[in-house]
Amino acid sequence: MKRSLHAALPSLDTLIVFEHAAAELSFTKAGEHLGLTQSAVSRQILDLEALLGIELFSRQKRALSLTPAGTEFRELVRPSVQGLQEAVLAMRMRMSPSNVVNISVAASFCNLWFIPNLPRYYQEAVGAQVNVVPHVGQVSFKNRGSDAAVVSSIGPPPHCCSMKLIDLALIPYASAALMKKLGVQRFEDFDTIPALQLIESSGLWSQYFAHVGWPQSRVNYSGTNGLHLLNYEAAVAGLGVALLPPEFVVPGEQHSGLLPLHDAMLTISRSYYYCWPEGSEKQEAVASLGAWLQREVHLARQRRSRLPG
Repeated sequence: MKRSLHAALPSLDTLIVFEHAAAELSFTKAGEHLGLTQSAVSRQILDLEALLGIELFSRQKRALSLTPAGTEFRELVRPSVQGLQEAVLAMRMRMSPSNVVNISVAASFCNLWFIPNLPRYYQEAVGAQVNVVPHVGQVSFKNRGSDAAVVSSIGPPPHCCSMKLIDLALIPYASAALMKKLGVQRFEDFDTIPALQLIESSGLWSQYFAHVGWPQSRVNYSGTNGLHLLNYEAAVAGLGVALLPPEFVVPGEQHSGLLPLHDAMLTISRSYYYCWPEGSEKQEAVASLGAWLQREVHLARQRRSRLPG
Protein backbone atom coordinates (compact mmCIF):
# COMPACT_ATOMS: atom_id res chain seq x y z
CA MET A 1 0.00 0.00 0.00
CA LYS A 2 1.43 3.37 -1.00
CA ARG A 3 2.07 5.86 1.78
CA SER A 4 0.64 9.34 1.17
CA LEU A 5 3.29 12.06 1.02
CA HIS A 6 0.62 14.44 2.24
CA ALA A 7 0.25 12.52 5.51
CA ALA A 8 3.76 13.48 6.62
CA LEU A 9 3.21 17.20 6.10
CA PRO A 10 1.18 19.69 8.16
CA SER A 11 -1.53 21.62 6.36
CA LEU A 12 -0.96 25.20 5.27
CA ASP A 13 -3.74 26.27 7.66
CA THR A 14 -1.83 24.69 10.55
CA LEU A 15 1.38 26.49 9.57
CA ILE A 16 -0.48 29.81 9.39
CA VAL A 17 -1.95 29.17 12.84
CA PHE A 18 1.56 28.39 14.13
CA GLU A 19 3.00 31.60 12.61
CA HIS A 20 0.31 33.76 14.23
CA ALA A 21 0.75 32.03 17.59
CA ALA A 22 4.52 32.49 17.36
CA ALA A 23 4.17 36.16 16.45
CA GLU A 24 1.65 36.94 19.20
CA LEU A 25 2.96 34.45 21.81
CA SER A 26 -0.69 34.00 22.67
CA PHE A 27 -3.16 31.38 21.44
CA THR A 28 -6.02 33.72 22.31
CA LYS A 29 -4.71 36.64 20.22
CA ALA A 30 -3.79 34.32 17.35
CA GLY A 31 -7.35 33.01 17.38
CA GLU A 32 -8.75 36.55 17.33
CA HIS A 33 -6.73 37.33 14.19
CA LEU A 34 -7.81 34.11 12.47
CA GLY A 35 -11.40 33.89 13.65
CA LEU A 36 -10.73 30.79 15.76
CA THR A 37 -11.25 29.97 19.42
CA GLN A 38 -8.31 29.67 21.79
CA SER A 39 -8.97 25.96 22.12
CA ALA A 40 -8.98 25.46 18.34
CA VAL A 41 -5.58 27.16 18.05
CA SER A 42 -4.22 25.11 20.97
CA ARG A 43 -5.46 21.87 19.39
CA GLN A 44 -3.79 22.63 16.04
CA ILE A 45 -0.50 23.44 17.79
CA LEU A 46 -0.68 20.19 19.78
CA ASP A 47 -1.34 18.23 16.58
CA LEU A 48 1.61 19.95 14.90
CA GLU A 49 3.89 19.16 17.84
CA ALA A 50 2.75 15.52 17.73
CA LEU A 51 3.47 15.34 13.99
CA LEU A 52 6.95 16.84 14.42
CA GLY A 53 7.75 15.02 17.63
CA ILE A 54 8.96 18.19 19.37
CA GLU A 55 7.63 20.91 21.65
CA LEU A 56 7.28 24.20 19.80
CA PHE A 57 6.08 26.29 22.75
CA SER A 58 6.97 26.49 26.40
CA ARG A 59 3.72 26.87 28.30
CA GLN A 60 3.81 28.62 31.68
CA LYS A 61 0.84 29.75 33.76
CA ARG A 62 0.60 33.23 32.25
CA ALA A 63 3.29 33.18 29.59
CA LEU A 64 3.87 31.47 26.26
CA SER A 65 7.27 31.37 24.59
CA LEU A 66 8.91 29.56 21.72
CA THR A 67 11.29 26.75 22.54
CA PRO A 68 14.64 26.75 20.68
CA ALA A 69 13.16 24.11 18.36
CA GLY A 70 10.07 26.27 17.87
CA THR A 71 12.21 29.28 16.95
CA GLU A 72 14.19 27.19 14.45
CA PHE A 73 11.03 25.72 12.93
CA ARG A 74 9.50 29.18 12.51
CA GLU A 75 12.57 30.47 10.68
CA LEU A 76 12.51 27.44 8.39
CA VAL A 77 8.82 27.53 7.41
CA ARG A 78 8.13 31.30 7.36
CA PRO A 79 9.68 31.92 3.90
CA SER A 80 7.64 29.06 2.43
CA VAL A 81 4.37 30.30 3.92
CA GLN A 82 5.05 33.87 2.79
CA GLY A 83 6.07 32.65 -0.66
CA LEU A 84 2.81 30.73 -1.09
CA GLN A 85 0.77 33.73 0.05
CA GLU A 86 2.65 36.03 -2.36
CA ALA A 87 2.19 33.56 -5.23
CA VAL A 88 -1.58 33.40 -4.65
CA LEU A 89 -1.77 37.22 -4.47
CA ALA A 90 0.25 37.57 -7.68
CA MET A 91 -2.07 35.20 -9.55
CA ARG A 92 -5.18 36.94 -8.23
CA MET A 93 -3.81 40.32 -9.31
CA ARG A 94 -2.87 38.92 -12.71
CA MET A 95 -6.41 37.73 -13.33
CA SER A 96 -8.01 41.06 -12.38
CA PRO A 97 -10.32 42.72 -14.97
CA SER A 98 -8.91 44.90 -17.75
CA ASN A 99 -10.11 48.13 -16.08
CA VAL A 100 -8.12 47.33 -12.91
CA VAL A 101 -4.48 48.47 -12.67
CA ASN A 102 -2.31 46.91 -9.99
CA ILE A 103 0.51 49.38 -9.39
CA SER A 104 3.61 49.36 -7.20
CA VAL A 105 4.53 52.91 -6.20
CA ALA A 106 7.70 54.32 -4.62
CA ALA A 107 6.77 54.83 -0.95
CA SER A 108 7.29 58.60 -0.67
CA PHE A 109 5.50 59.33 -3.96
CA CYS A 110 2.77 56.89 -2.93
CA ASN A 111 1.94 58.42 0.45
CA LEU A 112 2.62 62.07 -0.25
CA TRP A 113 1.20 62.46 -3.77
CA PHE A 114 -0.42 59.43 -5.38
CA ILE A 115 -2.94 58.35 -2.74
CA PRO A 116 -4.09 61.94 -1.90
CA ASN A 117 -4.70 62.57 -5.62
CA LEU A 118 -6.19 59.18 -6.56
CA PRO A 119 -9.82 60.28 -5.95
CA ARG A 120 -9.33 62.90 -8.67
CA TYR A 121 -8.28 60.18 -11.13
CA TYR A 122 -11.46 58.25 -10.36
CA GLN A 123 -13.52 61.35 -11.16
CA GLU A 124 -11.88 61.48 -14.59
CA ALA A 125 -11.60 57.76 -15.38
CA VAL A 126 -15.09 56.54 -14.53
CA GLY A 127 -15.17 52.80 -13.78
CA ALA A 128 -11.41 52.49 -13.29
CA GLN A 129 -9.88 50.79 -10.26
CA VAL A 130 -6.30 51.12 -9.03
CA ASN A 131 -4.84 48.70 -6.48
CA VAL A 132 -1.75 50.18 -4.83
CA VAL A 133 1.26 48.57 -3.16
CA PRO A 134 4.11 50.83 -1.94
CA HIS A 135 7.72 49.81 -2.41
CA VAL A 136 11.24 50.94 -1.53
CA GLY A 137 13.96 50.43 -4.14
CA GLN A 138 13.50 48.96 -7.61
CA VAL A 139 10.69 46.73 -8.85
CA SER A 140 10.52 43.68 -11.10
CA PHE A 141 7.71 42.55 -13.37
CA LYS A 142 8.95 38.94 -13.47
CA ASN A 143 6.04 37.48 -11.50
CA ARG A 144 3.52 39.76 -13.24
CA GLY A 145 1.97 40.71 -9.91
CA SER A 146 1.96 44.39 -10.94
CA ASP A 147 0.66 45.95 -14.13
CA ALA A 148 2.66 49.17 -13.66
CA ALA A 149 4.98 50.93 -11.25
CA VAL A 150 6.25 54.36 -10.28
CA VAL A 151 9.95 54.27 -9.43
CA SER A 152 12.61 56.77 -8.40
CA SER A 153 15.61 56.18 -10.65
CA ILE A 154 18.69 57.73 -12.25
CA GLY A 155 17.74 57.11 -15.85
CA PRO A 156 14.99 54.91 -17.29
CA PRO A 157 14.53 51.62 -15.42
CA PRO A 158 15.76 48.57 -17.39
CA HIS A 159 13.81 45.57 -18.75
CA CYS A 160 10.46 47.37 -19.13
CA CYS A 161 8.66 50.14 -20.97
CA SER A 162 8.78 53.52 -19.25
CA MET A 163 8.02 57.22 -19.45
CA LYS A 164 9.50 59.98 -17.31
CA LEU A 165 6.96 61.60 -15.03
CA ILE A 166 9.11 64.38 -13.59
CA ASP A 167 12.64 65.20 -12.47
CA LEU A 168 13.11 65.40 -8.72
CA ALA A 169 13.46 68.98 -7.52
CA LEU A 170 13.69 70.17 -3.93
CA ILE A 171 12.81 73.21 -1.79
CA PRO A 172 13.54 73.68 1.94
CA TYR A 173 10.49 73.42 4.22
CA ALA A 174 10.10 73.96 7.97
CA SER A 175 7.13 73.79 10.29
CA ALA A 176 5.58 77.03 11.46
CA ALA A 177 6.05 75.77 15.01
CA LEU A 178 9.81 75.33 14.52
CA MET A 179 10.16 78.78 12.96
CA LYS A 180 8.29 80.35 15.85
CA LYS A 181 10.42 78.45 18.36
CA LEU A 182 13.64 79.67 16.70
CA GLY A 183 12.31 83.19 16.13
CA VAL A 184 12.80 83.14 12.33
CA GLN A 185 10.56 84.06 9.41
CA ARG A 186 12.79 83.48 6.38
CA PHE A 187 15.59 81.17 5.27
CA GLU A 188 18.07 84.02 5.69
CA ASP A 189 17.10 84.49 9.37
CA PHE A 190 18.62 81.17 10.45
CA ASP A 191 22.08 81.39 12.00
CA THR A 192 22.41 77.70 11.17
CA ILE A 193 19.91 75.45 9.41
CA PRO A 194 18.81 72.42 11.51
CA ALA A 195 18.88 70.22 8.42
CA LEU A 196 17.30 66.80 7.93
CA GLN A 197 19.36 64.55 5.65
CA LEU A 198 18.52 61.62 3.36
CA ILE A 199 20.61 58.49 3.90
CA GLU A 200 20.88 57.75 0.18
CA SER A 201 21.59 61.39 -0.78
CA SER A 202 23.63 62.92 2.01
CA GLY A 203 25.10 65.66 -0.21
CA LEU A 204 21.81 67.39 -1.06
CA TRP A 205 22.24 70.23 1.43
CA SER A 206 25.73 70.99 0.10
CA GLN A 207 24.26 71.13 -3.40
CA TYR A 208 21.43 73.39 -2.27
CA PHE A 209 23.74 75.81 -0.45
CA ALA A 210 25.96 76.00 -3.54
CA HIS A 211 22.82 76.55 -5.64
CA VAL A 212 21.72 79.59 -3.57
CA GLY A 213 25.25 80.86 -2.83
CA TRP A 214 25.32 80.21 0.91
CA PRO A 215 28.35 79.08 2.95
CA GLN A 216 28.36 75.42 4.01
CA SER A 217 29.06 76.45 7.60
CA ARG A 218 25.43 77.48 8.05
CA VAL A 219 24.13 73.92 8.31
CA ASN A 220 23.79 71.77 11.44
CA TYR A 221 22.44 68.29 10.74
CA SER A 222 19.62 67.45 13.11
CA GLY A 223 18.69 63.99 11.81
CA THR A 224 19.07 61.50 8.97
CA ASN A 225 16.21 59.46 7.51
CA GLY A 226 15.80 56.94 4.72
CA LEU A 227 12.95 58.43 2.67
CA HIS A 228 11.50 61.81 1.66
CA LEU A 229 8.37 60.53 3.40
CA LEU A 230 10.21 60.27 6.73
CA ASN A 231 11.89 63.65 6.32
CA TYR A 232 8.46 65.12 5.58
CA GLU A 233 7.03 63.67 8.79
CA ALA A 234 10.10 64.79 10.75
CA ALA A 235 9.72 68.34 9.41
CA VAL A 236 5.99 68.38 10.28
CA ALA A 237 6.96 67.29 13.81
CA GLY A 238 9.35 70.25 14.06
CA LEU A 239 12.52 68.14 14.12
CA GLY A 240 14.31 70.15 11.45
CA VAL A 241 14.26 71.62 7.94
CA ALA A 242 13.71 69.19 5.05
CA LEU A 243 14.46 69.46 1.35
CA LEU A 244 11.25 68.20 -0.28
CA PRO A 245 9.63 68.08 -3.72
CA PRO A 246 7.07 70.93 -3.64
CA GLU A 247 4.42 68.67 -5.19
CA PHE A 248 4.56 66.52 -2.02
CA VAL A 249 3.47 69.37 0.26
CA VAL A 250 0.27 71.28 0.88
CA PRO A 251 1.93 74.37 2.35
CA GLY A 252 0.40 76.49 5.09
CA GLU A 253 -0.19 76.37 8.82
CA GLN A 254 -3.77 75.19 8.32
CA HIS A 255 -2.67 72.16 6.27
CA SER A 256 0.66 70.38 6.79
CA GLY A 257 2.05 73.18 8.95
CA LEU A 258 5.04 73.35 6.59
CA LEU A 259 6.19 76.59 5.01
CA PRO A 260 8.64 77.01 2.10
CA LEU A 261 11.79 78.83 3.22
CA HIS A 262 13.21 79.77 -0.19
CA ASP A 263 11.94 80.10 -3.77
CA ALA A 264 15.02 78.49 -5.33
CA MET A 265 14.39 74.91 -6.46
CA LEU A 266 17.28 72.44 -6.80
CA THR A 267 16.87 69.86 -9.57
CA ILE A 268 18.80 66.66 -8.85
CA SER A 269 19.84 63.64 -10.91
CA ARG A 270 16.94 61.37 -9.95
CA SER A 271 13.54 61.28 -11.62
CA TYR A 272 10.22 59.55 -11.15
CA TYR A 273 9.39 57.13 -13.96
CA TYR A 274 6.14 55.35 -14.78
CA CYS A 275 6.90 51.88 -16.10
CA TRP A 276 5.08 48.73 -17.22
CA PRO A 277 6.01 45.30 -18.62
CA GLU A 278 6.38 44.75 -22.34
CA GLY A 279 3.34 43.15 -23.90
CA SER A 280 0.98 44.37 -21.19
CA GLU A 281 -2.51 42.87 -21.46
CA LYS A 282 -3.98 46.06 -19.94
CA GLN A 283 -2.39 48.55 -22.32
CA GLU A 284 -5.38 50.91 -22.45
CA ALA A 285 -5.84 51.17 -18.67
CA VAL A 286 -2.10 51.40 -18.03
CA ALA A 287 -1.68 54.14 -20.67
CA SER A 288 -4.64 56.12 -19.30
CA LEU A 289 -3.21 56.13 -15.77
CA GLY A 290 0.27 57.05 -17.01
CA ALA A 291 -0.97 60.01 -19.07
CA TRP A 292 -2.95 61.31 -16.09
CA LEU A 293 0.03 60.91 -13.74
CA GLN A 294 2.39 62.77 -16.04
CA ARG A 295 -0.01 65.66 -16.57
CA GLU A 296 -1.10 66.05 -12.95
CA VAL A 297 2.31 65.79 -11.30
CA HIS A 298 3.60 68.56 -13.60
CA LEU A 299 0.64 70.74 -12.67
CA ALA A 300 1.38 70.07 -8.99
CA ARG A 301 5.00 71.14 -9.54
CA GLN A 302 3.86 74.36 -11.22
CA ARG A 303 1.54 75.32 -8.36
CA ARG A 304 4.04 74.00 -5.76
CA SER A 305 1.34 72.16 -3.90
CA ARG A 306 0.15 68.56 -3.71
CA LEU A 307 -3.49 69.44 -4.29
CA PRO A 308 -5.22 72.13 -6.38
CA GLY A 309 -7.13 74.99 -4.82
